[in-house]
Amino acid sequence: MAFLSSSIKKVFLFALVMCCGHLAMAQLKATTIGSASDLGENCFEITPDVRSQGGGVWYDQTIDFSKDFTISYQNYFGDKDFGGDGMAIVFKTSPDIELGAKGHGQGYEGILNSLSVEFDTYRNLEKGDPLDDHIALMANGVVDHLSVSNLAGPVSAVIDGSGNIEDDAIHNVKIEWIAATKTFNVYFDCILRLSKVQDFKNTIFNNNDTVYFGFVGSTGGAYNLQEICFNQVSFVEDFIAVDEVICLGDSVQKDASIPSGVIYSWSPNTGISNTNISNPILTPTSTTEYTVTITDQCGVNFEEFITITVLPGVTPTFDLIDDICLGNELASLPTESNEGVVGIWSPELDSTKTTTYTFTPTSGQCAASISLTVTIPTFDIINGVCEGVLINPLPTKSIEGIEGVWSPIINNNISTTYTFTPNRDECAQSVTKHIEIYSKTPLTMSTTVVPDSFSENQTIGIEVVGGSGFYEYQLDGGIWQSWSVFENVSRCSQHDVAVRDIYACTTEIKDTVDLIFYPKFFTPNGDGYHEFWNIQCLEAHPEAVVFIYNRHGALLKQIKPNQNGWDGTYRGTQLPTGGYWFVAHYLDDNNKSKQTRGYFTLKR
Repeated sequence: MAFLSSSIKKVFLFALVMCCGHLAMAQLKATTIGSASDLGENCFEITPDVRSQGGGVWYDQTIDFSKDFTISYQNYFGDKDFGGDGMAIVFKTSPDIELGAKGHGQGYEGILNSLSVEFDTYRNLEKGDPLDDHIALMANGVVDHLSVSNLAGPVSAVIDGSGNIEDDAIHNVKIEWIAATKTFNVYFDCILRLSKVQDFKNTIFNNNDTVYFGFVGSTGGAYNLQEICFNQVSFVEDFIAVDEVICLGDSVQKDASIPSGVIYSWSPNTGISNTNISNPILTPTSTTEYTVTITDQCGVNFEEFITITVLPGVTPTFDLIDDICLGNELASLPTESNEGVVGIWSPELDSTKTTTYTFTPTSGQCAASISLTVTIPTFDIINGVCEGVLINPLPTKSIEGIEGVWSPIINNNISTTYTFTPNRDECAQSVTKHIEIYSKTPLTMSTTVVPDSFSENQTIGIEVVGGSGFYEYQLDGGIWQSWSVFENVSRCSQHDVAVRDIYACTTEIKDTVDLIFYPKFFTPNGDGYHEFWNIQCLEAHPEAVVFIYNRHGALLKQIKPNQNGWDGTYRGTQLPTGGYWFVAHYLDDNNKSKQTRGYFTLKR
């Protein structure tokens, strides 16, 4: 592995963690202590690159030394030669989460009933340390190599002559226990560096079948960043990739990546996207046990087994759907099938139109989606008729071909809601149709005119009662329209308006509107603008006369439209700002007496 700077090393470890997304962390619960922190995916920082730190990580999984096991991991000891102080993998009988002495104690000193493999990176002469960074097998939390607790070693961790493992590189470590021969082996960078034959279960662990393990480390006056990442733990099931249950026709991607993995080979080759990658997509059509053979950086092969259980599909059925098809009220569809499949229907129920509804099972049930079409019959039927007009029999077959009957009997004198009930052999809903009976009452019309001060155009509004209540409107013989307002109508003109019942239940009516314009305000303040107020459009009517009143109804002035108009005074006195009323009397073009009234504002 290439030598990396410490900053690049941190990025590498992070990428390493991210790539190994399917290491089965659920089967190996870790608890940290001291300065240790979880980097994710079974990678841990034991000590930061800081003085006088001590950290550890302990696991809940127990080990029985009467059986073979291996623990394979990667170790990073930092980038400063003569840094400190080192790390150890520790086996002990107590499940307690504990941390031994820091500094030269390497985090394991003082832990009783323990077996520790130390990787010492700082020389302490008083403890019998050799010159090189070294490995030793120590008992009962003792770090002194000159004592009887030194079971094997110390030996140089590397054999390349450098004697240094604080080299900013990742190192492969494997711990191997062979129960039959009571042999304990320690491999460092693929080379056997330490071996000890001893009945540890008896001599260290008091014949205890449940031994716990973890990693500890420390710094002192010298320091380094120290980290570990797992490759393989033989006694933990599904450590690399867990078994899966899928539905027939589904796929699942399984990732068997380990930090030191080099070559991956999967078998059998059926239902697999690629047999030579770490994370193939598996699509078996029946329950299959896959074997992935992993070759690590040391050239060692080991196997992992992953079972993909394939469940057959279920097609949901619903008894209640038959009732819905028989014309019952469209209320709700059942969310659980006869087979116990739970799911949801979509879209939302709509009783106004024919709709296909789809039942989508909740994931994980290996059930298929099904669809049901509920037909809402539609008919080309009139919405209403005039009172007494004959109504043709309602059709007994819908546009969609649904047959059925209508009730009650047709009545052409009263507005009625009729119900269509499909025959029992049709999968359709009952529908209703309301036929309105419109009145023949004669139409009456009133008009309003909205003048706009000093505008050339005005608005005519029409109100009508009688007949069906649905009307069309016409201005000056033009196009009939459905809205009752005519805007931008020329002032000082006579206009013909007409209204008709769209159902022709009564006779069309007409009226004539004279648009007599008057200003909404005037300003008799001597500036030469709007000094007088008068009715316009009646200048050619010499008989016309206009009466002006205050808000109390007192007559203030009588003027003629063909004169200057009112100057805002009463008997020579200027009146205050406010509202005033008027009534204009005149003859229309047919010499018929007409009257217009309204109000305006005097502004000072």
